[in-house]
Amino acid sequence: MATGLEWQDQRHQELLNKLDELCQAVQYYAGASVVNGLLDFLDDYSQSHFRQEEQYMARNKCGSCAEHQQCHELFKVQLHDVRALYASQGPSTLVILKLQTWLRRWL
Repeated sequence: MATGLEWQDQRHQELLNKLDELCQAVQYYAGASVVNGLLDFLDDYSQSHFRQEEQYMARNKCGSCAEHQQCHELFKVQLHDVRALYASQGPSTLVILKLQTWLRRWL
């Protein structure tokens, strides 16, 4: 995921670290303890990081900016779906597995 842009690479690394935290917690049957914090992080990430990335791409007239924005919108929709599942079921095994699978596919 390295882009060569320090600010962007740091945020990508944060996302990878959060996924790693979830994976490690699942190994020790403690996934439920990290789900809420991860969802909060993803809410912030999808707002602040995506905005920064899109602004940078627009300023630099990146040809794939529109496509990238569509990917970001899809991420937000999927995050909303996981949040809704979490709201109805709490940090269940299904929520944890869905979150883990979704993030792995996203990355």
